[in-house]
Amino acid sequence: MRVLFVSTSSGSRGGGELYSTALARELARCGTEISFWCAAHSRMDEMAAAFSEFAHVIRGPYWNTYDRRLRSFHYAFGDLVLREVANAWRAENPDVIHIVKQNLEDGLDLLATADSICVPSLCVIHITQSAAYLGARMSFLRDWVSRRRLSGYRGLLVTTPQARARTLRAILPAGRKERVAVVDSGVEIPDLAKISARRAEIRSELGLCEGEMLFTCVARLEAQKRPLLFLEKATEARKKYPNWKFLWIGGGRMESDWNRWLDVHGEDSGIRRLPWKADFMAYLAASDVYFHTASFEGFPLALLNAMSCGLPALIFDDLQAELEVFDASEIIVSQIGDTNWMGEVSDPVRRASVAKCGWKKVCSHYSIAAMAQRYFNLYTNIW
Repeated sequence: MRVLFVSTSSGSRGGGELYSTALARELARCGTEISFWCAAHSRMDEMAAAFSEFAHVIRGPYWNTYDRRLRSFHYAFGDLVLREVANAWRAENPDVIHIVKQNLEDGLDLLATADSICVPSLCVIHITQSAAYLGARMSFLRDWVSRRRLSGYRGLLVTTPQARARTLRAILPAGRKERVAVVDSGVEIPDLAKISARRAEIRSELGLCEGEMLFTCVARLEAQKRPLLFLEKATEARKKYPNWKFLWIGGGRMESDWNRWLDVHGEDSGIRRLPWKADFMAYLAASDVYFHTASFEGFPLALLNAMSCGLPALIFDDLQAELEVFDASEIIVSQIGDTNWMGEVSDPVRRASVAKCGWKKVCSHYSIAAMAQRYFNLYTNIW
């Protein structure tokens, strides 16, 4: 089977890119012939290089939705089919086109282009919340454009978890709801002995002493991820537990907000941020708790990665309401205004129990091999 992966080319280094690369690599390992198309923009160089290790990479002129001054309004009227892109896709002679996009309004022209080719296609949407929910400007009109174009797409719409599928079905007309599928995400399950071997090295690099506990979050500096809440909770916790250290890995549009918060509240040597690290798994192995402060997600792959490393994970109740798949034995959940989480996290027995249960859940339900098999089954039954 030949599968063409298509990226809407935001170059965000987010979960969508990690998901695409890991899934395509696993499919290739199992004998699927993979091609990858993305924009020629330099921000896609890193992802294109990763795909080139196991796939044929095609790049062409393309403007991502958020490079356009009119955003999704560009897609409101007229023919969206990109002829040059369609010709490049046809030349790959794929059996299936697998499009990956961030949210409802992203890359609607690529869906129209896929429809113009007589090849089965699916589109994975990681964030299915409306523009109104996200607080976007002119959200009513932007949601109207997205709803109109998604309703007309002939392929299969895919998302995860079930909460995301419900919000997606809610915006679609009755006859289109049945073309929404849920495919659980997955991550590569690491060899714990191998990644643990780097624990001492990374902790030394970070200047951590024996007995200090490291809380880590791997995420973009975006409002959705609530980096300022991370700073607030870290500062609050360190007043009671000065041997707790906090690390954020990732950059983004809120970098100046992060720095400004530290200017106002004072620098704390126990709280630091590093830019994106391709080997972030080594930093997870060096950590003691994964602290994910996002308010909403598609399905947070960084969270799955952390749990696959045997880390106990801490999230807030608004995210838990969306995930639904983890219970109190597998993850620590706190309300934003509470400090009860500190007591739970400070208890080594509770940490060990949550870490063990979470690791078992990820290994049994959310491995990359299981996800690849689910997608392969979908490809063979898509039409």
